[in-house]
Amino acid sequence: MGSRKERQKKIVTMLGEIEYARTYYKSKKSGEYRYLLDEIIGISKDEKIDKEVKIKLVQNAINMSYKESSKKTCPEKLSRQTVFNAISHVGEVEVKREIKEKRKVRVLYIEVDEDHVALQNGKKEIPRFVYINEGRQSKNGRNELKNVYNKAYVGVEAEGIWIDVANYVYDNYEIESIEKIYIAGDGARWIKEGMEWISKAKFVLDRYHLNKYIIRETAKREEYRQKICGAINEGDKKALKEIFKELINIAETKAEKERAKEARRYILNNWEGIVIYKEDEDVIGCSAEEHISHVLSARLSSRTLGWSKEGLKIMSKLMVFSRNGGNLREISIYKEDVEVLKLKMFALIWFRFFRPVSLD
Repeated sequence: MGSRKERQKKIVTMLGEIEYARTYYKSKKSGEYRYLLDEIIGISKDEKIDKEVKIKLVQNAINMSYKESSKKTCPEKLSRQTVFNAISHVGEVEVKREIKEKRKVRVLYIEVDEDHVALQNGKKEIPRFVYINEGRQSKNGRNELKNVYNKAYVGVEAEGIWIDVANYVYDNYEIESIEKIYIAGDGARWIKEGMEWISKAKFVLDRYHLNKYIIRETAKREEYRQKICGAINEGDKKALKEIFKELINIAETKAEKERAKEARRYILNNWEGIVIYKEDEDVIGCSAEEHISHVLSARLSSRTLGWSKEGLKIMSKLMVFSRNGGNLREISIYKEDVEVLKLKMFALIWFRFFRPVSLD
């Protein structure tokens, strides 16, 4: 194998930008030119940013802006586009649970909500979020969800969402052992559609949204708040209708009258999902609003951001990937042999601090 003159290589690492020289070799058999040093330490021909930097950029971007991620990751100033490229390179990852034996549970909970996110084109996108769990358990003095698994969808129709959720349930649980499945959410049509795809499923209305309607309607007439809550707690639909009839009759403005009608319609349309709290002891409160705020909204919609649809789709998947315990180093594009990784780290540190002319 012959060789050509030395050529410089620059690569951004966690220590900053490193420049080193390596020799360009030519194979006498194939005539192919190769940088043997790069191959030995695991750096590809066109690689300008080390994989460890890319991993850290993505990990940081899950919780902060692209600019903040760049600033926190390494000493070199990297552009927002560089961070986005690292995220795009990862793509739509998902933690695949290894199924050795299907789980046997008596009750399963599927809690659902959605977020509203601004896009760069001025439009809105609605990521939908589903988390499957086995109820609550006490751990270190706190209640937490048991064996929770998160899913996020952007641009997916209801049918596609529920087919995917149903596949997860049927793949991971022994259906025969499940007595009850609860689908909890705000009562949107796409959420209730889940009952068509998942057998044994019953709808449970999220208390957060119910309380929001009650509080908004009774903001100026607090004496009626207790009456509405009392009728709901007693499961007395007739009494509830009478209360709203009064509210509509005494409304002073058209807007006030419409709010009363809207609240009545919302409660009556979700009546079965409300009274189920009283009728079924296995029903627990839905924490979807709190959960989506913690997992998605804090990053996607609570700040003034403008996402591309593709960026939003990938980021939503990355966020639930992280929540599900995913490790970026275990996905194929970042997976490296341990010994090769050690050699690579040693070589980059050597280049950074000792700056040899060439190691070929």
